[in-house]
Amino acid sequence: MKKQILSLLHCGEASASGVTEKRKVHHINIIVLITIVSFLAYSSIYILFANDNVVLLNSAIAIFIFLPISLTTLILNHYGKLRLARWMISLNFTGVILALMLFGQANYFNAHFFFLAFCSTLFTYFPLSQWRDIAFFFVINLTLFIISHLGYFQPYPEVHKISELFTSLFSMLNIIVSTLILGGMIFMSEYATSHSDNELEALSTTDSLTGLLNRHGFMKCYEEEKLRCQRLGNFSALLFFDLDNFKPLNDRYGHDTGDLILKEVARRIKSSLRNTDVIGRFGGDEFIAIMCQVGDSEINARTQTETSVQKIREFLSEDYVFSSKYKCSASIGIAIFQGQSNLEEILKSADQAMYLDKKN
Repeated sequence: MKKQILSLLHCGEASASGVTEKRKVHHINIIVLITIVSFLAYSSIYILFANDNVVLLNSAIAIFIFLPISLTTLILNHYGKLRLARWMISLNFTGVILALMLFGQANYFNAHFFFLAFCSTLFTYFPLSQWRDIAFFFVINLTLFIISHLGYFQPYPEVHKISELFTSLFSMLNIIVSTLILGGMIFMSEYATSHSDNELEALSTTDSLTGLLNRHGFMKCYEEEKLRCQRLGNFSALLFFDLDNFKPLNDRYGHDTGDLILKEVARRIKSSLRNTDVIGRFGGDEFIAIMCQVGDSEINARTQTETSVQKIREFLSEDYVFSSKYKCSASIGIAIFQGQSNLEEILKSADQAMYLDKKN
């Protein structure tokens, strides 16, 4: 059941053009599910307390009529009709409350306060580029709130036969629920925006093939590690990896095999280092890593790093087995740095050490 609900929440995201659009689609799906649950709860209450009262029976019927429209919204999302889905859920919101008023309630149970909530929820699932749609529904909902609040919709006489206790409780419930919808949608919008910003940050700093840091992400981590070295007075090591004869192998067996080897290289480097170390892909068949806090002096740091690098080199030279066996070793350059080190100089030093290792 949980999987089905989660799949509904992501319905239509494949048709979205970007992260922001996906967030809006996600909002619609959440609102649709909230709407369905609310409609079922409200119609159950109406039927439970109806006692043949035409107003409450009409209210339950009105809700059941609009319930399939909510499901239609999910179908439209699924087929990529995102703008039509937004219109459908907006009309659904406005229509069901208007129907309740026209079919006997008027503003007797304060249902017209939902119009105010719908004025603001539009911003959570309509992108600002569709400001005309937002303005249209905003004006419609605000106008209907004012008209109903001024008493232009008259309730059926049977509404006065409903008990005062039910009337008071239900009037308060409508105000509370409409307020919760408003607050909930604003909170959801802020949360989703923050979540999307985190996703964008991760995308901008992560290599899509290997899942390691990309050049931009690695440089940020280097600066953080340099400050840590400065604060603690320790040394760290930067490792520069270049795969030997990878291009001929990639050209001979194809890019799919090459990608598999790059992923496996990333996995082997990651498994060879500590969780506190930093690993990135610099591009192509070049990888880079920081062994953090490896010694309190440059000599100790280099000794410990060279011991670790020898094990990594042997691990990377082992056969790569997919559909066939492949041989691919790596040349590794080492540069020791501390708090005052310049990244460009350290990279140049590691690059020169890597080429010396390749030559040897």
